[in-house]
Amino acid sequence: MNDVVNPKDEEKNGNVQALIKAVNILNLLGKNSEGMSLGEIAQQIDLPRSTVQRLVNTLESVQYIRVEGERGISLGSALLRLISSSHSELISITRTWLRHIKDDTNETVVLSINSRSQLLIINRLISDRELQVTPRLGANIPLYGSAAGLALLSLESDEQIIEILKSETVQDYSSEYPKPNILALLEKIHLIQDKGFAISDDISLEGIMTIAIAIKSIVGNFAISLPVPTVRFQKNCDQYSEQLLQYKQRIEMELGLDKKTTY
Repeated sequence: MNDVVNPKDEEKNGNVQALIKAVNILNLLGKNSEGMSLGEIAQQIDLPRSTVQRLVNTLESVQYIRVEGERGISLGSALLRLISSSHSELISITRTWLRHIKDDTNETVVLSINSRSQLLIINRLISDRELQVTPRLGANIPLYGSAAGLALLSLESDEQIIEILKSETVQDYSSEYPKPNILALLEKIHLIQDKGFAISDDISLEGIMTIAIAIKSIVGNFAISLPVPTVRFQKNCDQYSEQLLQYKQRIEMELGLDKKTTY
């Protein structure tokens, strides 16, 4: 007896496959905030260029991505608004604090959370300086690849950190963010736990250093970071760390957390 394939089932399966491919493109763009070309996307997700072009056109039509120039395919405004709206409570609660930190440091201030093993930027206030840093909302990078991500990991126990890293897949690693050495990473995180803040080169933004704190709050864990041009950062590092630690204590007190919380 021959199996009969229902045309509606075929159509449904085709729609699911198209959705998976579109999500793969969005995830890839989230990890490449500087933008990508059509060919780069096709190569990295192993799809024909024509298929990628069709999906890109569809995603652009609903503003989930935007296309500007040859290498200018990036996440679009509609998707970034969706990301922000899903975290509206946290954004609202922290807005005043971010404004105070921006005014006191005169630097760009970034609010991030973790999404599985990735860092997700959900809000930022841009510095008024002539030389400023403008991180892209929604940019996804591994937690271990940024100061904000390392600060978030420092809120967890060693066992929890290992579990978080286990959720990484081969696709999450790259030449910029290779698979980390667990023991070396834990040693680095222990130092961050002792100091209360994390500092790292921002691999995704050349010439930038970032300092970050992380908070355990009643609305979830979040990180606040300052991405600063390297030359300016080196001159003011001590000032930034002192200011952020003061704000960390004040924010924890407002959210009902003991500043001496141990992890």
